Amino acid sequence: MFGEKYIISIDCGTQSSKVVVWDLKGNPVSEGRVKFDVLNPQLGWYEEEVDKWWPGTCSAIRKAIQGIDVSKIRALGITHQRETFVPVSAEGTPLRNALLYMDQRCLQQVQMVKKKIGERKVHEITGKIPCYLHSVYKILWIMDNEPHVHKRTYKYLDVQSYLMKHFIDRYLTSYVSADSTSLINIRKRTWDSFFMKAVGLREEQFPQLCSPGEIVGHITKQAARQSGLPEGLPVISGAGDGVCAALGNNILNTDRVFLIIGTFTAIGTYAPQYIIDDSFRTLCSCIPGSYNLEANTAGGLIINWFINNFKNDEPASATEKYWEKIAAEIPLGSEGLVTFPHWTGALAPSWDSFAHGVTAGWSGVHTRGHFYRSILEGIALEHKLLGEKMYDVLGKSFKDLIFVGGGARSSLWGQIVADVFDIPVSVPRAVETTALGAAILAAKAMGFYPSIQEAAENMTYTERKYIPNRERAGFYHNLYEEVYKSFFPRIQDLLSGLGKKIYKNRGRLCRGSY
Repeated sequence: MFGEKYIISIDCGTQSSKVVVWDLKGNPVSEGRVKFDVLNPQLGWYEEEVDKWWPGTCSAIRKAIQGIDVSKIRALGITHQRETFVPVSAEGTPLRNALLYMDQRCLQQVQMVKKKIGERKVHEITGKIPCYLHSVYKILWIMDNEPHVHKRTYKYLDVQSYLMKHFIDRYLTSYVSADSTSLINIRKRTWDSFFMKAVGLREEQFPQLCSPGEIVGHITKQAARQSGLPEGLPVISGAGDGVCAALGNNILNTDRVFLIIGTFTAIGTYAPQYIIDDSFRTLCSCIPGSYNLEANTAGGLIINWFINNFKNDEPASATEKYWEKIAAEIPLGSEGLVTFPHWTGALAPSWDSFAHGVTAGWSGVHTRGHFYRSILEGIALEHKLLGEKMYDVLGKSFKDLIFVGGGARSSLWGQIVADVFDIPVSVPRAVETTALGAAILAAKAMGFYPSIQEAAENMTYTERKYIPNRERAGFYHNLYEEVYKSFFPRIQDLLSGLGKKIYKNRGRLCRGSY
């Protein structure tokens, strides 16, 4: 029907820029990837060198189009790590490293906004409880702590608008991408003038807004020369990675839920109308007038942390496969070891940035393999808690869970998720479903499908399923009900108090001397 026509999409994420060439049935044809380094200059600070984004993306594009007839590529779509942003000068030069979504330096600014505007007011306007995740609070940190940077800032750019400037020479992003700043009026889908004025910001300090799935420009001669893509190729506005992941898994009704394993893990579903609750963040959907519900924890970050800190002399120990093989031999429940995965503070439903993670139940029997398995189980149990609260608000339970991202490659983790949730777990045929979501938007924009919904229906597929085992599901049900649900709330105040002391003394504590 479509002949040999392709869409190319970019997923400029936390740890890499991934580029995938797709056919119009959602099959990956080729891909390229270039890794990025995440900088951690202080406790709770996470940055990235912005100068790596564009050349890294161009390199990933060139890898993806090797052996491809680029004349058959019809459009470029973009998705990206969401709340991450960079201030740029009038010449488009980055004025500092990008601040990543998981950066927590802005806790004081979060409290300031809660006092000045009110937590409930912000939640109602934006769909999001004030939290360090969202860009606005880190922008306020820059205003307070790096006024020389703020004074020189021409635009605060999300990753999409930074790439758009390079591809089409315009400062432009979709309202779905900009939603992650927490400066968007989520029902009007415009910059919120009240919130901006209250915190001393102006609309002209941010990129122009458009709808997702629009042809917003064409690749310039310079961008074509640097990327290897054809000059004049249509560029389609996209959305942030979590929203595109939902689209790339056809999460367009409330019966389905997705669990995505990235640097941050997320459980999410679709909402046909506006709804807010402490149990999740409400996000703009790519479907006009509808929303995505999402709750997160730092799952993938914890896995990387474990491997970096607990690998041994064997080269294979620097891989997830190595630890999964060991963890697969560990009994369910990790012989009494339970991990609560709040390495970057507790998000929904408690929204306590000072209360961090804990692993309980240590004994002499436990090994690194037990710890690794307890992390996998803890992330699954935490998302069961988040999912349960989400469907309580929606008034229905989920019938199918789609398991996506890097974790979906793990049969151990997939089975743990099925047993913990006690529902069938499907895995998509294409691993890079975030990039697929951007391709779906591009396919619709180019007229290959009449609607986003029809494009998603025709371009997404699931393959194998993990079926819950009755005995294992019963074990995890008891662990969840008798231990997991109540344990963290009982010690949250203690952990929060400890976190506040560390935050207060940050930079004043002596290192390595007594």
